[in-house]
Amino acid sequence: MNEMITLLDEVSDLVCLADADGKIAFLNKAARRLVGIGASEDAAGRRLLELFPEHERPQIEAEALPSVQREGAWRGRSALATIDGRHVPVAAAFLRHSAASGEHAQLLVTMQPVEDAVVRARLENLLAKSRVVFYSSKAYGDYSVTYMSANVHAQLGYPAEHFLRDPGFWADHIHPEDAPRVLGELASIAEQQHQTHEYRFLCADGKYQWVYDEAVCVKDESGNPVELVGTWQDVTERKEAELLIQEQAAALMQFSTPLVPISDDVLVMPIVGALDAQRAEQVMTTLLDGVSKGQARVAILDITGVSVVDTQVADALLRAAKAVALLGAQVVITGIRSEVAQTLVQLGANMGDVVTRATLQAGVAFAMQGRAAGRAGALRG
Repeated sequence: MNEMITLLDEVSDLVCLADADGKIAFLNKAARRLVGIGASEDAAGRRLLELFPEHERPQIEAEALPSVQREGAWRGRSALATIDGRHVPVAAAFLRHSAASGEHAQLLVTMQPVEDAVVRARLENLLAKSRVVFYSSKAYGDYSVTYMSANVHAQLGYPAEHFLRDPGFWADHIHPEDAPRVLGELASIAEQQHQTHEYRFLCADGKYQWVYDEAVCVKDESGNPVELVGTWQDVTERKEAELLIQEQAAALMQFSTPLVPISDDVLVMPIVGALDAQRAEQVMTTLLDGVSKGQARVAILDITGVSVVDTQVADALLRAAKAVALLGAQVVITGIRSEVAQTLVQLGANMGDVVTRATLQAGVAFAMQGRAAGRAGALRG
């Protein structure tokens, strides 16, 4: 019984237990607040009818109580009388209560202010039609869900009860690759107060759905985290489109920086268009990978098609040359037009030991001459 009383004391609906004589045995916190009975005041011993205005009492005596005796229940509209003289319309339910051993309460009355009931009904109706799932959860520990809007069933295929019944249900259904990141970031939500996450969630049909999760941390008056309140949205189509664009961009980037072998130890990379920071990294990666795998002796970078050579481009070329040198190969830069040479001088670019040639043909000739010289030296040795 004590456990049930504790539970009823925490619910948001108004709850009253009364004995066979109509005396109040228990009145929960929500009912006390609305009526105006303080927490230290003893509600036990007051009569149930005293909670209602005089004009409502005949209905309770003539309809509600006899219906409970005959059928075990009565539901209808009534009103509560507050200490300050207000009358609050309520939706009430009178139910026969089977008293436990040593307990005198035989009537359970639950009530909800009509305005709250209407608002709740409208809210639930809106949520059922919304594509956004609303939830609340613990702000610490296992972040177990404490509320889940019913439309989660349409979104993910699980009834809301699954999330409420199993404390680990939400965390256990996050994709294994995403879970460490999401749970790790949540550890700091009390300080940040607001976070957004995108992760894959396992649906009832066995497929993963991309979810956009936005959560706000609610704190009590002392600043302690109480719960997380948030929303989920299905962003699978957007994420798949983004991934496709990224894959296409990577493929295009690789296509735009081809590495062409012209012999077993000489490679050519023609670069066309703008050379920004991202593409410079792609050039570096492709070049080093090709030199390493092919055991190249010479790598030719042809910049004939590079429209603008600035400090960033010059730096990228020099870094590429130094990186290739560490692998034991040499970089030859070709296609340096007169205006490009002038720009490099004005920028103070230190080309160091980098070999440069005016045209790709000249660069290829240099590489092949070096190859022939190496073979001749080997024969004389």
